[in-house]
Amino acid sequence: MLAGLARKMFSAIDSSLAFARVAVRRCLGVLSEPWEMDRPESRFVPFSSRVWLSDLAVSRQFVRAVQDAKWSGSEMPRVHWKGIPNLKDPYDLAIVPLLLWELKPATVIELGAYLGGSAIWMADLLGTMGVHSRVYSFDIDVRRIRARHPQVEFIQADLTRLETLTLPAPESLPRPWLVIDDAHVNTYRVLQHFDRHLRSGDYLIMEDTIYHFEKQRELARFLAEHGNRYRVDRRFTDLFGYNATFNFNGYIRRI
Repeated sequence: MLAGLARKMFSAIDSSLAFARVAVRRCLGVLSEPWEMDRPESRFVPFSSRVWLSDLAVSRQFVRAVQDAKWSGSEMPRVHWKGIPNLKDPYDLAIVPLLLWELKPATVIELGAYLGGSAIWMADLLGTMGVHSRVYSFDIDVRRIRARHPQVEFIQADLTRLETLTLPAPESLPRPWLVIDDAHVNTYRVLQHFDRHLRSGDYLIMEDTIYHFEKQRELARFLAEHGNRYRVDRRFTDLFGYNATFNFNGYIRRI
């Protein structure tokens, strides 16, 4: 009985906080309702119109549980693809396939491969969708990568030394591109690097901006300078509620 009362109490508190968050966004004039995304002008919005708020009730316990599930030290990780850790967070495990289906990227560039689980996951998804795509996954230590896939190439790179971030003839790689930053290193200069190569219709996913505050600042700095070329796609950031993703304001389209 006490456990039931406690759950009801926490649910009431969370509902009150949710109403408060919506009220704050309305006071700030921020688009936040799902039905507002029906119009293209409301779906793709300037980064400057967004705030670092979320409808997620993100407790320390929840974040710790998610991280424990991803980084489990057991022989078979709890979050995996074909037995290899796939370090995507729960909301983005649902959002990324939707983006892949809509965008159908011919080139996927992933920064931060770890053991390779997310790279082969995306390659497999694209294959089942009938999309001919190539995934280039960069990591500072490719020796630890356990995954193998005919459409994935793992490449050694140190993002503090951008000259190591090399692609085969980047201007000839087929479009559209999807660039995923899951490395959280040298973010501003990495974004500057890819800004030279991205074209209209390409996408960026900036991962883990929920708790990487330096990455938030560097993303905001970059888009303050180049925001006329990019828009946040609310179809993905706000699918489950305002910034209901671990990638706050992190699904971005080149216009």
